[in-house]
Parts: sequence; C-alpha cells; structure tokens
Amino acid sequence: MDKLEHFKGKVYIEELTEVDKVKAKAFESKYLGVEYSKTNALFSGINLNKFSKRKELFCSALVGLFLQDQGYLLDNIQDGNPYEMTPSDIFEGNLGSKQLLLKQ
Repeated sequence: MDKLEHFKGKVYIEELTEVDKVKAKAFESKYLGVEYSKTNALFSGINLNKFSKRKELFCSALVGLFLQDQGYLLDNIQDGNPYEMTPSDIFEGNLGSKQLLLKQ
C-alpha cells in the first residue's frame, strides 16, 4: 500500500473472459514454489531465449505461460514468447476487460 500512496498515474485490473479452473489448479500445482528471478525480469524485454530453460521465472512469464495454458493466442505479444513479456506487453494485448482500479 505504501507504494500506491506515492504512485502517480493509473492502475488497471484486467479480467479474463474465460478460465478453465481445473487447468488453472493444475498450472498452480506445477509452478507453485518456483523461484522468482529478478535477472530474468530485468531482461524480459530483450530477446534472450536462453532464460526460457531456467528453473527461475518472473511474474510476466508466469502470466504468459498461464495464458498459453488456458488457450489464449499470444502471437501479437512478443511473438508469443512468455519469457520476453513485460506487464505493459500483456496489458496492450487486450486479452480481457479492463477496469480502472486507481487514478492518482
């Protein structure tokens, strides 16, 4: 909350139209406990496919992998490579309905 108190801008939440809850639970079980990688997150906007083989992931890659697992076509977002996706890439992919959560 401290970060949001000092944030200047808009925060949106994007809700997917369909999610297969059985597949989502299996995905959660598969990736639960996977180590977070600050390095992979830092380089996510750069074409570095070598990171895709690592055991550590970052939030945008997990979102991309989840979306692929759910059957969403991501070809228009970093050529469908979740390891190169950033939050703004996913936001601009327009995969669901957006709602303004906060404006400061």
